[in-house]
Amino acid sequence: MMRSLLLLFVPMAVLTACHECSTESCTDYASVFIDTNDGTWVDGEYSLELEGDGAMYSCTFTTPDDAPDETGTSRPLDCTPAIDAFLVPYCESYEIGKPPSENCSPRPGKFYLEARIPGTPMNLHIVLNRGDETVLERTSFIPLYATVQPNGPECGPTCQQYGTGYTIK
Repeated sequence: MMRSLLLLFVPMAVLTACHECSTESCTDYASVFIDTNDGTWVDGEYSLELEGDGAMYSCTFTTPDDAPDETGTSRPLDCTPAIDAFLVPYCESYEIGKPPSENCSPRPGKFYLEARIPGTPMNLHIVLNRGDETVLERTSFIPLYATVQPNGPECGPTCQQYGTGYTIK
């Protein structure tokens, strides 16, 4: 009788054993990366307009005032409505295993812009102005979103993400 219970219990324990999933979150978004040929930006007041399937976002920043400093920390942009948008430093080197805030040895005065539009827009329109001059205007259609599963293929959540980059003169 005991042998029968043991034979029944062992397969049940194996079948009901769960795969441990981490709890990282995941959101759908389209990323836009904008940089210059060498990472330096002309001083001035900039405005970034992003449109994704009719949703409009507007961000502003001033260089050199809003540029990342010597700590290597990204600087958030003022956007309406609020989105994740940053001026991100170019780094000389990275050290694996260190937190992002301690991982960058920044290249002074060199950075790029990253902005994330929430959702999965199928049309993106990007306009970057410096003062009254348009320095970048692009439209991209039907981005190819990648499926992202930060906790592994057997664990949720699942989201769709896309990124595209542009260089200004």
